[in-house]
Amino acid sequence: MYYLVLLKGDTQRISSAIDEEHETFIDALIAEGSILLGGGFSESEPYFGGYLLFCSSFEEAKQKAEADPYLKSKAAEAEIRTWELVGIDLNAVNQDLVVGEGADAVKRR
Repeated sequence: MYYLVLLKGDTQRISSAIDEEHETFIDALIAEGSILLGGGFSESEPYFGGYLLFCSSFEEAKQKAEADPYLKSKAAEAEIRTWELVGIDLNAVNQDLVVGEGADAVKRR
């Protein structure tokens, strides 16, 4: 199942060190195959970013989100929504943004 993690809070409270820790956290989720996509929003109210997790349960998604340095530092809060994803059109994906183990397969398309 997929879970959308929406991040909200005061981005002024996010130091560059916390931002780097968050990037490392996201890289680890990518390496374990737990994240489908993510990024920041240009309209930052009330959410400044988010990511889509692939987890076996809501509880697992919540545990992963709570490990995010943005949340651990109290610089942000998360809202988690179950996303009943029905499909992905790989032709609509900017191949330059694909990362992780499947990147080569997608980029060969």
